[in-house]
Amino acid sequence: MDTIAQVTLVIGVICSIVMDVGTRAGNFIMNALSLLLFLAFKDTSGQLSVSHENILAQIPSSIASALSKFKLTGNTIPYAICSCHCTYAPTYVNGSKIASYPPPLYQSSYTRDCLW
Repeated sequence: MDTIAQVTLVIGVICSIVMDVGTRAGNFIMNALSLLLFLAFKDTSGQLSVSHENILAQIPSSIASALSKFKLTGNTIPYAICSCHCTYAPTYVNGSKIASYPPPLYQSSYTRDCLW
């Protein structure tokens, strides 16, 4: 990947992660950076050189694509949390994608060992 394209990706990723920019704003930033580079690269007749076209082709138009290039997508585990702040990991039956949790046990006094 070209250095200019890499810097463009880093700017987009920093805006997304560090500045907590949302998806729409992240997509806008990626497209604005591509437009800015296009305007900087074009010559007086409005044409791009082959190397400049290759650089622009390396820049994704979505922030999700930019983040995927850095392999920053993580897996999340949806834990259940009791009112006493105990956490319960999900179980998945027969490869299902639907999480199941232990049934609630209502107690009058919450202990660290409570099940809901």
